[in-house]
Parts: sequence; structure tokens; C-alpha cells
Amino acid sequence: MKDTTVNPKSPYVAKIDPLIAPLLPDYLRNRQKDLQRLQEALGGKDFAILRKLGHNMRGSAGAYGLPPLSEIGGRIEDAAQAQDAGPIGAALDDMRLFLQTVKLTP
Repeated sequence: MKDTTVNPKSPYVAKIDPLIAPLLPDYLRNRQKDLQRLQEALGGKDFAILRKLGHNMRGSAGAYGLPPLSEIGGRIEDAAQAQDAGPIGAALDDMRLFLQTVKLTP
């Protein structure tokens, strides 16, 4: 199994399918917007929104060749389902770091 841990010392390098490459900038911008929505939902303890956004990211990120983002989405979804805000903050920190450091290669 491929390691999907977010590591600031070794940014994740995503080898992108050329067919998907044109879609990736918009996808990543939308995840940046989701990060803001997730932060707001966490502040308001809106676990329904957290679960939905985490679920969507869990499902879509893998299709874009971004398994660490999919794993983060899963952590958000699972914690929101359990209504446990604690792990969500750490997942959002990892998401922010991932979005800032991911490297895309053809």
C-alpha cells in the first residue's frame, strides 16, 4: 500500500494522467475553498457539512491521483460521523499542508 501520510519535509509528488492534468488546477482551488468551509463548519460543530465535504473529498481525490487528500477526506468523514471534532482539526491542518506543498508532475 502506498504511503499517503502528509510530510512537510517531503511533499507529495503526484504523477498526473495527462487527460486529468487540465482539470487539476480547478480541483485544487475548489479544495482550497472547501478548506475554508470545513473550518467554518468545525467552528460551528456542523458535523453534517463536515461529513458531506469529507465524503466528497474521499471519493474524488483518488480519481485525480491524490490519495493523501482522499485519506484526509476519509478522516474528516469518519470523525464527523462520530461527532468527534478533535481529529478533524488535525485533518484540516494536514489538508492545508498538502494543498500548499503538493507537486504535480506529468
